[in-house]
Amino acid sequence: MPCTTNRAAVRIVLLVTVLIGWGLALTRLGERSFWADEGFTAVLARDAPSVGVLKMLQLDPNQGALHLLLMIGVMHLGGSEFVLRFPSAIAATLVLPLVYVLGRRLMSEGAGLAGALIHSISPYVIGYAQEARPYALLELLCCLSLVLLLKALAENRWSWWAGLGVTFGLLLYTHHFAWFVLGAEALFSLLVLLHSSLTQRRLDPRCGRLATCLLLGLALYLPWLPVLLAYWRQAGPGGSPIQTAGLPRFELSLQFFRDMMSVFGPRAYGWRLYLYAVALLLGVVAVVARRRSQVLLLIGLWFVVPLAVLSAVAAAHFFDFRYVIFFLPVLLLLVAEGLAAGGRLACRIVSVGHVARSAPLLATGLTVMLFVPANYSALRAHYLWEKENWREISSFVGDNLDSGDAIYVSPRYWANPMLYYQPSLRKWLVGGSAEDLNQLISAAEAQPGLWFLRFSGRLGDPTGRLETWLDEQGFVQLVDGRGCGSGIHVYYGRTGDGAAARTAELLKKAAQLCSADSRDRSKP
Repeated sequence: MPCTTNRAAVRIVLLVTVLIGWGLALTRLGERSFWADEGFTAVLARDAPSVGVLKMLQLDPNQGALHLLLMIGVMHLGGSEFVLRFPSAIAATLVLPLVYVLGRRLMSEGAGLAGALIHSISPYVIGYAQEARPYALLELLCCLSLVLLLKALAENRWSWWAGLGVTFGLLLYTHHFAWFVLGAEALFSLLVLLHSSLTQRRLDPRCGRLATCLLLGLALYLPWLPVLLAYWRQAGPGGSPIQTAGLPRFELSLQFFRDMMSVFGPRAYGWRLYLYAVALLLGVVAVVARRRSQVLLLIGLWFVVPLAVLSAVAAAHFFDFRYVIFFLPVLLLLVAEGLAAGGRLACRIVSVGHVARSAPLLATGLTVMLFVPANYSALRAHYLWEKENWREISSFVGDNLDSGDAIYVSPRYWANPMLYYQPSLRKWLVGGSAEDLNQLISAAEAQPGLWFLRFSGRLGDPTGRLETWLDEQGFVQLVDGRGCGSGIHVYYGRTGDGAAARTAELLKKAAQLCSADSRDRSKP
């Protein structure tokens, strides 16, 4: 029997896809504790805008749009985990229709539908849809800018160009890596218009509107330009790495592309990664076979511009794939185009006359059959996992502080979620260098009792000297951040009368806090 479909069926599939993405983004949205980066965002958002903006300029100017949005939200809705993460959930949902539109315009209807569905169940997307960080918003604005650019080039209406200019400005306020997106889109537009001008032997009238659009975006960003230059001096090639020891640097290699496909795809290796890789390869072949030079140029520049700059400029700051989250929708659309190409081939075999109408829904069906099982393990792990349980750790420390105690958090940045949950602990905080052993020694010598809290990853003690010194001084580990999933190691050391009894009491209480830790806590 021939497969048939209609626009109503496409709308229903897209609506269901959006509802799936919305539901996954809201699941457990406010249940888990803030981790370090979110804690910094939360502490900053809780300040009044007049104060918060000054702190933002000093401490984290890279994500101004999100910080300002959250400051306004906290004033009216409060500063709970749910409220601060809600904008990210909205952004991750609103991006789904844009992914569909991009897929339909650049590749095929089937790629749009399948791409939106794969995107809605992406473990990476859901992860950042549930964080009070700017990456879901960055991806949304990148996709919006690309849709507006395509509409502006196709229709040359002032409304599209003006919308694109405003979007460029918002993008630059969201994250510094948005400059790569602006550069790729500007270069693509210039090449397209240059070709058009040479073909017509006159200047394409869209050139003036493109220039106006770019000037509008830059004018909106102009007040932030000194902040960008200051950030470049710190994190650029001549900058000094700050608290980045042990973190990855950008290095273009085959392993980089393999890791990127895993991170943006199933968040796993093995057969799941091979499934994504095969679909991606089929999608690339399908796009090349259509010989749509502008589509190939746009996709190429989307990846080449950022990767070329990152390869040429040895930045002092570490690299993380979240900074290039705008790669993700294009990668997933190529994967989806591979499925759509398979759907078109199947429909040609079954019913040649209904290929265009049947292939999109068949591609959607293949997505459900293949990629829901591929993503299930990573999605399940995401909902069960908690990066750092600062809510309970902060409460535990605050409830058990004694006279003569102080708190040392390594690195100091990781104290932000603690101060969000227990603001009163700020006066007990005495240090936080992850590499300066002398600072830790001075803190320990200044009072009889010291709580040492450190991130359980390498960044918490890059050289290992801090923990070595703690062991030598007889500090006791109360909480194993890896053992109980809190993400934070907690140590305690005390001198003077009653030190042994105090340590034994804390060990018993810590055992109740972290019952999943199987270590023997009966001895101090």
